[in-house]
Amino acid sequence: MDIREYLANNRLITDGAMGTWYDRLTGYKGNLAERANLENPQQIRDIHRAYIEAGAQLIRTNTFAVNSMFFSADQIEEVLKAAWENASQAVSVSGKDVWIAADMGTIDADETKSDGDVEQEYIQLSDYFLRLGAKVFVFETLSDFRYVKRAGSYIKAKCPDAFVVMQFSFNRNGYTRSGMSVRAILSEAASMADMDAVGFNCGVGPLHLYELLKNQSFPEGKYMTVLPNAGYPTELRGRTLYSENVPYYVEMMGRIANLGFDIIGGCCGTTPEHIRGLHHLLVNNVKPPKKLMPAVYSTDRQSGCGQEAAEEKTELIQKLERGEKIFVVELDPPFDANDTKLMDGASLLRDIGVDMITLADSPLARPRADSIASAIKMRYTRQMEAMPHISCRDKNVIAHRAQLLGMHMNGLRHALIVTGDPIARGDRESIKSVFNFNSIKLMKYVQTMNQEVFGNRPIYYGGALNHNNGSADNIAARMRLKMEAGAQWFLTQPIYGQDDIDRLRELKEKSGGRIIAGIMPLVSRKNALFIKNEMPGIHVPEHVLEQYEEGMSREAYEDVAAAISVDLMKRLEDVCDGYYMMTPFNRAALIKRIILQAKKELR
Repeated sequence: MDIREYLANNRLITDGAMGTWYDRLTGYKGNLAERANLENPQQIRDIHRAYIEAGAQLIRTNTFAVNSMFFSADQIEEVLKAAWENASQAVSVSGKDVWIAADMGTIDADETKSDGDVEQEYIQLSDYFLRLGAKVFVFETLSDFRYVKRAGSYIKAKCPDAFVVMQFSFNRNGYTRSGMSVRAILSEAASMADMDAVGFNCGVGPLHLYELLKNQSFPEGKYMTVLPNAGYPTELRGRTLYSENVPYYVEMMGRIANLGFDIIGGCCGTTPEHIRGLHHLLVNNVKPPKKLMPAVYSTDRQSGCGQEAAEEKTELIQKLERGEKIFVVELDPPFDANDTKLMDGASLLRDIGVDMITLADSPLARPRADSIASAIKMRYTRQMEAMPHISCRDKNVIAHRAQLLGMHMNGLRHALIVTGDPIARGDRESIKSVFNFNSIKLMKYVQTMNQEVFGNRPIYYGGALNHNNGSADNIAARMRLKMEAGAQWFLTQPIYGQDDIDRLRELKEKSGGRIIAGIMPLVSRKNALFIKNEMPGIHVPEHVLEQYEEGMSREAYEDVAAAISVDLMKRLEDVCDGYYMMTPFNRAALIKRIILQAKKELR
């Protein structure tokens, strides 16, 4: 019988956790269960049999960790073949009608594997399983769709009757490691023709998963799976233990099942007894209908009365939408606790009508005062709106969510989201990067929080634009990806010549994005030589350098800087949507002079 035919009128019960049950049976020695496919095949067959006898109608091959993270290339095919044979023999000996799913776990990109490498590895694993005769495929513990979409399409092209399942792991707040929410996953799944079932496994226990799912609507035409953990683990003398909670687990799973789930089982900590309990609970239970999401999924922000609430747009966004030029000025938070120069600069710029101060987040990976904390103080003590930079380098997903909630509750509604400068090579032994996100992933995370948390008062954010970093087509394509992720503007690297201006014009035409052109006055010959020779991606033409003669006074250097900056702003006027003034050494008075002069001369 085809699995879809069975699911039309029945629930399907899966097995429980292979890895944690194997670990328990072998005395918590920390051995990888997948190696036992070759080293102790009978034990793996016995575990499969135990789940089948408990009522599992679908078992997953013991292959969750069979990938290049744990096995060499020449081992992978051998282990996959052994795992398939072990599962097949267990089903044969049982004498029952049981489906076998080819199971694939998490594979991540790292310093040695690109995103493309990971995509290709999923395709290669799928191809191995197809050759073994697999018809059901389960991709488990995913955090987003990016690596497995192509694998799903590949499977369907090779075997149109294949049944493809993609399952995602969430934390208690309802987000995956890459920042996707339950609602976002379900929305994207609705449009994926090459996926038959979408669902949830690992990450949380049944209570928290029920809370995440009880108010969701599910995509029409997709089967729904649910395999939570038995609960939350505890570490005891090197052993990872789960509580013996079968009655509680079964009760909570009954609540989840009644939301309309089709395929039900267990993940970490679930044993044959958990599956036996599910079988007894659900064997004669009629499957209720799902609550389906609308045909076109809407992310309209709603008020508590069910009516769409008007979005409260900030003055900066309104000005950009009217086509007015904006002035954004970057100031540097201090290296120490003395913020007098920073705050005095903010007051000076506020008084000439600067639209926004932007504060860098420890550029060049050198620690400065926190950009968000500085922005909050600036807002409340100097009545100047500030846009903190948010770097992906130093915070995990928990810290990012916490800081976004904190900045929003303090009234900050603008941010510049950047991946972040790398830590200097010499510091990497003592300082570690934390990259749960890159800039596009973090933008998508904030986009989801805007939809689901911040409502009609969203955080508006932009991205950085290194306009000389590759071909115009590639740069524009990345700009469009950021715009799809919610980016409202782009702050550029400093502009010094006509080639830069022409490149920005081309990028604006190709991307349609709002470009805030970077203007960074050079305040001495030494400063100009440093920027020209030591800052990659910034081009200082010779004719600009020649204007900074050796031995000029500070006032003379600033006269040159002001004249060059205003000239550039006039030449950029029909290209950009605003000006991003980078303040050298926090010389706010120089920036004030340039902006006032530019406002007189600009149309």
